[in-house]
Amino acid sequence: MKADKRSHREGIWFSLWPLMTVIIIVVMGIISGMTDLDIIRTGILSLILTAVAALYVRIQKINLMQIRYAVGIILASSLIPLVLIILQPEPEVFSFWMIGGFLTAALVDTRLGVIIFIGHTLILGIANSLMPEAIIRFLAIALLLALLAKGLSEAATFIYSAIIILSSNITLAFVMNNFIFKGQEGHDYVSSLISFAVVLTATFLLSLLYKRIAGEALPNEHNVQNVSNIRDGVQNQLNESAAEAASAINDIHPDTNVNLTIDEGSIATARHGARAGYDVLLKEDNELLLKLKLYSDKLYNHCKRVGELSAAAARTLQADDQLSMAGGLYHEIGRIKGNNYMEEGLKLAEEYAFPPGLVNILKQHNINHDRPTSVEAAIVMLSDNIISTIEYIG
Repeated sequence: MKADKRSHREGIWFSLWPLMTVIIIVVMGIISGMTDLDIIRTGILSLILTAVAALYVRIQKINLMQIRYAVGIILASSLIPLVLIILQPEPEVFSFWMIGGFLTAALVDTRLGVIIFIGHTLILGIANSLMPEAIIRFLAIALLLALLAKGLSEAATFIYSAIIILSSNITLAFVMNNFIFKGQEGHDYVSSLISFAVVLTATFLLSLLYKRIAGEALPNEHNVQNVSNIRDGVQNQLNESAAEAASAINDIHPDTNVNLTIDEGSIATARHGARAGYDVLLKEDNELLLKLKLYSDKLYNHCKRVGELSAAAARTLQADDQLSMAGGLYHEIGRIKGNNYMEEGLKLAEEYAFPPGLVNILKQHNINHDRPTSVEAAIVMLSDNIISTIEYIG
């Protein structure tokens, strides 16, 4: 009965959520001197976007009963940033409003946090007449948030996640300004970077405080079970296929008594490829790595940094860290052979029997050549951009 009453109260709060955003927009708009037309446009947009977020909560049936203070976190993370967006001078530079989406993603639900973050970005764009480039930059950060939100709340992964997001913000600033580190007139990228770092740090500290007060929340526990179920399903299907193959062979040759079973270790071997193993590729005394170091210490150190960052990001995202590490180490290996490093790299990959996943990263780490088709390829591409940017600034 008590749980039913609490669920009923939560339903009422989420029903009122869109209305509360409109009230805040109207009141803050009047205080800040917005025109009636801008207030109406921003109010309608906020109503629609908040209704989408509320509908997501209902459709996904997020079990808020297991997450203490979830309702308060969601409402505060949604409503308070609206005040900052409208009243704070230059919210596109002093981006403290971002903490709303970051906190919801880190503490309650990643996708809901991204929805809130995107909603705030669009409201910011209309309320402050932002250029499309600025909106695109914030939407790109939303994608990173979707990948790294949980990493921002854990002490072991915060530094790596923060470096990836901050460095990506710098990279996007370069891209939006034609690769010149000089912003538009009146836009302070240094202040923007500092405020962004404050938001990330505040997210981490508030996450620690929340865990101390409320205990560890496990909203994504069902995902672990889903992964286990998928793995078991794949295992069963492989064993069934193996059994059918063995039966067919035994029908043709009854005396062979073939028994085929595929254990989890065999799956891992198939996943990583039955060619050159990562235990060989990742050794510092590997022949190709020694050639790369002899060719250029600077390039070798760059590739090593890309590999280490890629592996750390892969572990955060529960991707293949060995493949990501190898992708970073070998993504420019073709330079030891000639100017067309992509083509030469693929030749070396064939000569040294690289695993297929690593070959794909060599093809896809540069978006000008091919788009990433795996999480690991996307990680290496982003890590390469981040390290290159840091090296250029340094």
